[in-house]
Amino acid sequence: MCTELTVIPSSALTEQEQADLNASIDSIIAAHKNNRQEINRLVFESVSAMTDSEGYEQQLSSRRGLRRLWGAITGSNKRLQDKINSSRAAAQFAAQTTLQRLSEQNLLTFDLITAVNNKLNASMTAVEGEINQIYAALIQFFKQNRSDMIQLENRVARLEQNVNLLNWQNSVEYQMLDGVEYVDLDDASKIVCMVRDFYDITGGEWRTSDLLLLKTAMSTIDISPRGNIRYYDFIDRVAGDEKLLTKLLGGKHIQRLPETYLVPLLGIKKLELLDTDEAYIVDTVENSLQSAGVAADRHKLENNLVQNYVAQEAQVNLDTEVNNYDLTMEMLFNLRSAEDSGLFLEEVVPEVQEVEPAEQIEENAKAAEQEAAEKLAEEGKAAEEEFLKANFEDSVPQLEDLSEKGYACANGMLFWAYYFGYEDYPSDPQKALEYAKKGSDAADPICGLLYATYSDISQDEKLELLRKVRKQVSKMADANDSFATLALGVCYFQARQYDEAQKALGSYEKAGGVLAYEMLGLMKQYVEKQEKTALTYYKTAVMNKIYHAYVLMGTLYRAGYNDRDIAAKLGTKSYLCFNKARDCYKKASNYNQSEGSYEMAQTSMLGSEEYDKWCAIAKKQGYKEGMKSWTSDIKEFNK
Repeated sequence: MCTELTVIPSSALTEQEQADLNASIDSIIAAHKNNRQEINRLVFESVSAMTDSEGYEQQLSSRRGLRRLWGAITGSNKRLQDKINSSRAAAQFAAQTTLQRLSEQNLLTFDLITAVNNKLNASMTAVEGEINQIYAALIQFFKQNRSDMIQLENRVARLEQNVNLLNWQNSVEYQMLDGVEYVDLDDASKIVCMVRDFYDITGGEWRTSDLLLLKTAMSTIDISPRGNIRYYDFIDRVAGDEKLLTKLLGGKHIQRLPETYLVPLLGIKKLELLDTDEAYIVDTVENSLQSAGVAADRHKLENNLVQNYVAQEAQVNLDTEVNNYDLTMEMLFNLRSAEDSGLFLEEVVPEVQEVEPAEQIEENAKAAEQEAAEKLAEEGKAAEEEFLKANFEDSVPQLEDLSEKGYACANGMLFWAYYFGYEDYPSDPQKALEYAKKGSDAADPICGLLYATYSDISQDEKLELLRKVRKQVSKMADANDSFATLALGVCYFQARQYDEAQKALGSYEKAGGVLAYEMLGLMKQYVEKQEKTALTYYKTAVMNKIYHAYVLMGTLYRAGYNDRDIAAKLGTKSYLCFNKARDCYKKASNYNQSEGSYEMAQTSMLGSEEYDKWCAIAKKQGYKEGMKSWTSDIKEFNK
């Protein structure tokens, strides 16, 4: 079963790049073909990549799903990754190839295809042009896959039908919800009941032929499979009826916002939040309207907020009508994906227990507290290990969660991540210092050292804090604590004690540490004037996903453009250094580094239009006039 998808021409990549891409995609699919959740994510992220609008390079910085997709597919092939990151056509072709490969290996399930088609139908714009042509081609591709799938299954020798499913189908018209027979319910309620019953009977595992039985069941309870229902009407109906929602979720609770491709569950959860944790948003809008003399309907406000939220996050118009049968398929897909990803939380009814003596209660509480502390420490160590290996995408969210739970050590690493920046997240000194203070207040010595060194507290406060913590951190470093050694080094660096910084950070690097390459490079460049070694450090930093180092590489090449001796040390001609500098700045900008965009503006050669373009990008990425980088001091100190 294979349907060709050829809407994007192959000319976007060379033949060698296409071969590399195919090998990488096959490797990713082989690794995840038994992981339904990863395959689903791969399909939806590929569809998003194919339907991205113009301005791809700038949009990429805010699209974490696409960055993760290209990173997974290209792996260590930096050349191919740069090509895809900088070219919309290359990215679209890579996504198209991914979908084609998944189709060839029969990994597109019936319910997944229906959920994707629902999203595509609800995403098509009113404007004619290239994007709608791509939408139309994708819709046809997925429909043809679904048709091929049914034909293939009809040709294969049939296994014994699910007897329980057939019995349910034959008796569905007599089933009841809250004392009302299914046949007498409204259409949204009928869909919910069929989805939940079907899911429970199959245990979340079904064949295409099982799904086709639902059409007969729908007709039996007087709901047309080809009839339509408005997306938002369904979401609002389910979210607004506690009994209906309980039926759909099987008595469970959606514990967080779902993935954006689970559109119905996303809308239901957002409505719940606007009635609870985010009710203040509705209150604010309602009060503003009333202050302006405009009558406010709270229900309509919530409707508009949810529809705008889903349009922004999932690129889906909830005002679209969707086919009853297709919505039933999509809800089954939503439930199965939610169960696979641990989205649901069981509603636990507490058991009535005998009252224990006060001594036993206290002893049990201490034991539970000790167990929780040990578990927290275990989770903390695991997250720390991943962070120190530069696995930021997984470790930073884990460390943030651990910080919220009271694990003080996490705050030092979060300071490092936000002060110096990681992956394509630029420096955020204010947030970094908040984490350092939080850890310092919890008596973590590394956080105390970082807060004393980097904050603007008074000199007396700094000295008092340093007196308390410096020896502790030094002892930790002597005991081969990798992060303590790194913290000492960065604090010496901040204090312009470069000899001590070099000693500590050099020791950290020799022990296998990968987070100090930028500072080691800066000291080689500005203190020791070893520009070639500095360039090697910056390149190594980039390889470890510290993309701010592209800015430092650009600045070093600019120095080579102005100084032939430096250019010679870098192994190039001075007249070539300018283009190399701009290439580095552009890569930094692609990874959301506002300094890179700012430098692209400063080095622009094509007039005011190009200058204004890069200034706008820098501002969007957070650059402010006169803003200083954490690297500024060493440049000024060693002029």
